[in-house]
Amino acid sequence: MPSKIPHAFLNLTDQPGEIIVVYTPGGGHKFYEEFGPISRMGPPDPKVLGPIFEKYNMSLLGPPLTPD
Repeated sequence: MPSKIPHAFLNLTDQPGEIIVVYTPGGGHKFYEEFGPISRMGPPDPKVLGPIFEKYNMSLLGPPLTPD
């Protein structure tokens, strides 16, 4: 997916999900080093996530997705 394209992910199963992300050029892993631990504790607080997204020049858009 090209850079700057709004997108979202939602796991519709009761099993843990996995995603593979590749950044070119590299460096995107730094975001996930901060995001990962927060997201593993359940739905993260947008007030906590917002500054992490901003630090890496990303925007947190809208509320979390739901299966509805």
